[in-house]
Amino acid sequence: MKIMNRPAWLFTLALLSIVTSPSRAFTQSAAGPAYKVRIIYLIPSNREPQPNAEQILQRYALRAQTLYRENMARQGYSEKTFELETEADGTIPKVHVERVPQGDFQFQDPDYLTQWANILNGVVAAGFTPFAPGEVLWVIPEMHEQLADGTILPASQFVGGAGTGSAGLAAVSGDFLARMPASFLTDDRNYQGLVIPAVGPFPLSSNAFPFFEGSTVSSTSSSAQGAAAHELGHGFALPHDFTNDENFFGNLMGNGLRGFRGFLYPERYPDSHVDLSAATALHLNNSPFFNAPAPSGPGPSIFILGAGTVGGLFRFDFRAVGGALAGAVLRRNGNAVASVPLSGTTATATISTYDYEPGITDTWELVVYDSQWQTYTVGRISTFAPVTGINRAPFTSIRVSKSALVPGEPVALDAGRSFDPDGDRSQLQVEWDLNGDGTFDTAPSVAKILNISFAVPGTYQITARLTDVKGDSSVSSPIGVRVEPANVNGLVRFEITNSRFTPDATGCPSDYAGRFFVDALLTNRSEMALSRMRIGIARLTEGALLLGTKTVFEEGQYLDAPGVPGQQLASGEAVSVPFALCLEKRAQFEFFVNVHAVTN
Repeated sequence: MKIMNRPAWLFTLALLSIVTSPSRAFTQSAAGPAYKVRIIYLIPSNREPQPNAEQILQRYALRAQTLYRENMARQGYSEKTFELETEADGTIPKVHVERVPQGDFQFQDPDYLTQWANILNGVVAAGFTPFAPGEVLWVIPEMHEQLADGTILPASQFVGGAGTGSAGLAAVSGDFLARMPASFLTDDRNYQGLVIPAVGPFPLSSNAFPFFEGSTVSSTSSSAQGAAAHELGHGFALPHDFTNDENFFGNLMGNGLRGFRGFLYPERYPDSHVDLSAATALHLNNSPFFNAPAPSGPGPSIFILGAGTVGGLFRFDFRAVGGALAGAVLRRNGNAVASVPLSGTTATATISTYDYEPGITDTWELVVYDSQWQTYTVGRISTFAPVTGINRAPFTSIRVSKSALVPGEPVALDAGRSFDPDGDRSQLQVEWDLNGDGTFDTAPSVAKILNISFAVPGTYQITARLTDVKGDSSVSSPIGVRVEPANVNGLVRFEITNSRFTPDATGCPSDYAGRFFVDALLTNRSEMALSRMRIGIARLTEGALLLGTKTVFEEGQYLDAPGVPGQQLASGEAVSVPFALCLEKRAQFEFFVNVHAVTN
């Protein structure tokens, strides 16, 4: 098997028929649905909410928004992400804390599909309509039960998600919420023997959580937070994707979901990372949940022209017709295995994959996206088996040591997990495309690791082409990196001119103490002009957040310099830079920033 530790709970669910209630549906405009994610925390009649659950969910939802936003940019799209239903301030996610008449035992069941149906019934009891157009419901039922031996009753745990493209539902049980506090992501204590009250009253056993989640509070928290974002992806109708994937390092829609902590703290956890695959980003770039809603229209038409094994790859030739074709994704048994961009209203193209089994009949689906209508069409070929007795192209899998860089910073590109199904992996030759233009920038080499750096800020999509001794080649799915402008602290002066605190916590998570406003004077004291200015948050005390427009920022994140017109500063120019911070409590805190820019 090429994928290890793929747990049963990763599978996308089919939609179930249920009785629905319209009482909590959005008030939609005449233009159509609002296309937002709504958070529902279900409290059974015999349970109480976890302490600070609303605040924890709000902060987590904003982190998940950031994960999607940044990785869409790294894959070459704009910084787009899903919209959340918010409080009146328009920033902080609204969390519906809903008591329902069911007891927690009425959500629990050893049968997975029965659990799913029970949760849907709880959603209906709370007054919401599952799979209403324009809504993805993100549901957390407080249903988990810790046993006296420190484990969690399996029948009380749940993860799942499903979507139609215009509606969806994702769910994780309360034991995932219990591991969502932001501070848990950097808690490297072994969890065995610890009591986490939100999990239960007993010390955790060494097998309280699956072995592939690791043994620390940090590792299991990272897995829990990645899993919740993964299930939300299913709510957006995303399939699984295991390209370039490994445990704790890879795709959000694969095993890489567990690397959530490495996205926020890459220096601290260099062997943890999670991103969006090319196929995932293509899907989301054409989703109404990631765009201003488009007029309704038909999905594209698909015509399969042929299929077979060519050059060691299994391929489909097809023609697509639509309003504004955007791309196609090939799925094998429900998993995304390849993607290609498309353009125009008619396209004849080929899509190929190295991920197949000769002689095995699999279910193959070709999904074609139309950006004009934000629609897609699934064409299914259900009884096709690749022929046996031919050379197979290499199975490609690449890793990038860092996805967030500054110019000149070294990064290692690693194709060492790739292999030749029919031969010796050591003889595979690798070429690298460093900017996603389809031209391979390095000469063929049997060395699987390449150390490089990027001189110019921007986003880059990196792919590898691997060729076996018989001359058959395959190209990896791209991994995206962002190169931020260089640190220019030595060229600027940053002076605090004013600060004040207010107990008005508008825009901050629930029960925060208030906001702290800082005014700074940023002066370009060099003889060069500065452009593309960015602020990097170097240090921010746990619990404090930098308040932006429709989002908040945490330590390690970058943002455009607030108050700087066009993100440019001429030589000698000074400009006032305002910051607003959310404080969890009124106490001393640290806030350090780095200034990044391009010098001209």
